[in-house]
This record gives sequence, C-alpha cells and structure tokens, in this order.
Amino acid sequence: GEQSLIVMPTVEQADEAYLYLRDYFADSDQVVLYTSEIPTAASYETFLRSRFGTAAVVVGTRGAVFLPLARPGLFFLWDDLAWSLSSDMFPNFSARQVLLMRSQLCGIALVLAHYSVNAGDLQLVTRHFARGLAPNREVLRQCTGRFEFLSEDAQLAEGMTGAMLLPNAALRLVRRGLQSGPVLLLIPPDGAFSVVSCANCGANAVCEVCAGPLTFGGSRLVCTRCGNVPAHYACLRCASTKLRGRHLQSRTVIDDIGRAFSGVPVLVSRPGKGRIGLVDGASRLVIAYPGGEPFATGGYEAAVILRAHMWANRTALWTAQELMRQFLAAGSLVKPEGRILVTNRIDSRLEQALVRWDPWSFAAHDLREREAGHFAPAWRTALLQGSSLSEVLAFLRQDFPEIMIFGPVPARDNPALSTAFVSVSLRDSPEFGRALRAVELQNARERKSGSSGLRIVVDPPDPAGQIG
Repeated sequence: GEQSLIVMPTVEQADEAYLYLRDYFADSDQVVLYTSEIPTAASYETFLRSRFGTAAVVVGTRGAVFLPLARPGLFFLWDDLAWSLSSDMFPNFSARQVLLMRSQLCGIALVLAHYSVNAGDLQLVTRHFARGLAPNREVLRQCTGRFEFLSEDAQLAEGMTGAMLLPNAALRLVRRGLQSGPVLLLIPPDGAFSVVSCANCGANAVCEVCAGPLTFGGSRLVCTRCGNVPAHYACLRCASTKLRGRHLQSRTVIDDIGRAFSGVPVLVSRPGKGRIGLVDGASRLVIAYPGGEPFATGGYEAAVILRAHMWANRTALWTAQELMRQFLAAGSLVKPEGRILVTNRIDSRLEQALVRWDPWSFAAHDLREREAGHFAPAWRTALLQGSSLSEVLAFLRQDFPEIMIFGPVPARDNPALSTAFVSVSLRDSPEFGRALRAVELQNARERKSGSSGLRIVVDPPDPAGQIG
C-alpha cells in the first residue's frame, strides 16, 4: 500500500527499469515514468499520480528526487556516484544527498545500490546510519568473472608488443572469446588531462604541503590546491628532479582494433544517444566507452580494459573510486567463468580490490586517506571563489580556530578571481553551514552595489579542479 521511488542515472536506464517493472506488475498502470524526455503533459500527470498516491512505483532520473509522494515507503537509488545524478546548476544538489535528507526527515527506507562502494557509503555504515549488504564470498566467486592484470615481467617478456594497444595476451583472450560469443573492449572516454609527472618513473608530481597536483605556472611549478611554489622538487618515488608535462588524450582506436580483427563484426557503444541497449550472443566485438556498455545475452565471454593507466593518472580526488566504479560495472557484464584483462598496471591496492571483488576494503582505505587529507566525507569542506577572499577567510578563521585553509590561489579559468579550499571537522558542520550562509547573504547585499559575486561549493568532488 506504499509508494516506491526509483532513481536511475540516465534516461536510458530509467526507460529500461520502467519497461521491466511494467512487465513485472500485473497492473502496468501502477508504474509511471518521470524523465526530462517525456512530454510536459506526461510529466505533469506523473506528478499528480505520485502526489495523490494513484501510482505505486515512480521511476525517474535526477529530477524525480523532488516528487511528492502520498504514501512514501521506499527510496531506491542506483549508482549514487554517477555524474549525471549531481546538478552543476543552482542549487547544486545531488540526488544522493536529497534522498538521504528525505529518508531521515520522513523515516523512509533508502537503498543505495551498485557493484561498487565509495567512502561516503562506508561512512554511513560506520556511523550506523545504514547497513552494509555484501554477498557471501563463495556466492560472489561463483557469479563473477576474474580480473587479471599484465605484470611488468609479462610485459617485458613480450618485448615491444607488451606496450602496444592490444598486447599478445589481450589478442589471445579476445580471439578465444570470439570463438563462442561477444567480447567487450572498454576504452577511456574522449578528453584531455594535463598532468605534470616525473620524467624518470612517470609518477604524478604532487605538492609536499597538501599532496595536491602540481602544474606549470609559466616557468615554475605551482600547486593548484594550496598555491605552494616548490623551489626544488624531487619525485617522491625515485627522487628524480626531472619533470615533464603530459597531455593525456584518448584517441579513437576503433580503426586499429578493426584492422586487428578483420572479418569480425564490430559495434561501438557510447553513453547517451549512442548507447546500444542489448546485443545477442553472436560472435562480435563490442567497443564501449564508460557508461555505454550494452548488456549481452548470456553475458560476455571476456572483457579487455584498454589504457587503464590513462584513467589512473588523472589527478582528480575522485580518480580511484571512479576507476573502481567503472571497472566493476564493466566486469559485471562478463560471464562468471569469463576473464577481465586490464592491459596496464594501476595502483596495487586497487588491483587487489578488483581481483577480490572487494570494494569495501578499498573504500575503507580511501576513507582513511580522506581523513588524513581533510577531504569530504571525512571532513566538511567548501570551495570559495571570488574577486577578494581575504575578508571571508578572516571571518571564517575567527569563528573556527581549527579550520584548515588552502589558498587562495588564482582561479584556473579566470586569473582575476581567487579560489580557496577550507575544511572543518564534522562536529562543526552545522555552524559552518550557517557561517557560509551568512557570508553568502552579505555578499549578495554587496553585489547589488556593484561588487563581484562569491561562489561557494560545499564538499566539492575535486578541490584541485576548482570551480568550472
């Protein structure tokens, strides 16, 4: 007799869940859909049916989290860290945070589900707000594929082919899988990431003060997070003083893969409108970008993740948890007896967690690192951007003596503006929120008299990325 609200990251996933549930329920009219692509009249009808309780299940995307329910009984959110579930427009809400607040205020059950687990989910469990649900290890082994990584010895034994897009081990796995069914190839998303790294070992250059990523500011190194200018930098891994700037870019590799497997049908699936929903069990190659992997009837025979080092070398704070999320989502599409080969080495802790299919242990490690680095969700953080932050920072430092402040540094997109990152303990979170609100209101009054505006982002996913 109660209503359920199911929120999915994309329109395509919401459509699939909606069609599945309509077949599941005897009365298909009990299930309604709410996305940005349905007509205005249909969305208003969904609003009324959810508001007056004539719909038992509401399936939607990010905007559905605000729908009123007459008899709420369950909130369900799939893949809570998907980028599409967070809005970068005012009021900068995330579907996860809204449902957490609604669940707490109304006393309604909330399920956060995915193949991966992040530090925020683990914190909810450790603070006894939620209960962790994980499969039995034996059942997990019976239902999942096997992650494998090419070791450095194996790459050296292959010689020059070990550094190719498709090493011999990957070619053998793909050809073996194509004998009985489809094979998935996962490639990095198109885009560019500017990285400063050691010229000797390739490790990313990080600040010795705050461990933030370094970048070239003219002829000198500058930390993008705290503004520190290291006079003499030495690599933390090999102590080399030689640095280089790298421009990591994912180029289209479809043609190269097609030439390597001539005569084999090749499908390309991208997130959004270019996504293929389902492929049959015929022998074919499916090249997919993250978030665009189609389901295969019976599962894929094997999967190969290409250029994983390009993903792992990104300097964003969310890099590790995003890799865990994307790799486990791709591995879940493989048959239980199948293999998932990662052609490049990544962080050893991440590798071991993937081999064991144990995102909980990696989330615990990530949470400990965030506690040490004063990052959310272990701390309450905020990113401030404006023309002059000295008065704002002085006000916050006066109210919160233990506050940690990095910056201000010139904004990445507009050097005329300054950016600062601040963090306080979770026990000071309510007072910190009220203080930020007071600063925002004061700035709004000054803006009417011609002063430039102040932008505040609470718990930014990537402090070094600043405000786009």
